[in-house]
Amino acid sequence: MNKYFRMAAAALLAAAMITSPVSCSKDSSSGSSSTSKIKSSDIPYGASMTKHQVEEGVAIQTEVDINCVTLEESKALSFYIAGIGQGKGEVFEKCTDKRILDYVIENAGCKSADEYAKKLHEQYKTYMIKDGETEPDYDFTYVVAEKMDGEDAKDFSAFDEIVEKLIPDAEIKDRKCLYIDAIDIDNGSKSLNVRMGDYLPVYIFTINGTPCVLV
Repeated sequence: MNKYFRMAAAALLAAAMITSPVSCSKDSSSGSSSTSKIKSSDIPYGASMTKHQVEEGVAIQTEVDINCVTLEESKALSFYIAGIGQGKGEVFEKCTDKRILDYVIENAGCKSADEYAKKLHEQYKTYMIKDGETEPDYDFTYVVAEKMDGEDAKDFSAFDEIVEKLIPDAEIKDRKCLYIDAIDIDNGSKSLNVRMGDYLPVYIFTINGTPCVLV
């Protein structure tokens, strides 16, 4: 699954060491800039799953545990998955900071967000459209965060280093990894998790007050 960790640096990938799902509890041991925001320390992730509709500002229907994932984080997640599903850079750009996206675009050998989104779309197409199926393409219309690792379960320090290099004034207030499934409801409710054989890890950092996907 390393190829799905979109920061694409070996040192960054080495930081993802602990993968068990955890409760919503948080601590500030991952860095001096971290602050504890999640208060429901005794409630495991998944206890309060809620669906956010497009009317709330998400790009596609998004299901998360509202004790652990804010609406603004849900929006970032939704635009990331919708950008992949649609293969559109203009959608993808809304999920993260431009400096992070520019870095990833360059490292992926692409010239624009649109080219990068199309590249991801084609990559996931190998899972979503199998040989012999009649649908020529796919889209994602629903995303659910099934599990979460917070700062009490995963070392995010290598991710911090990359973010701080790209954004020198970065103040990181929250770090989490969501394990998601994305579904194409309109074409047989195809599940990325089922077809890929695992949940897709999506890293979301709140940088200078704005949730950003580490694409």
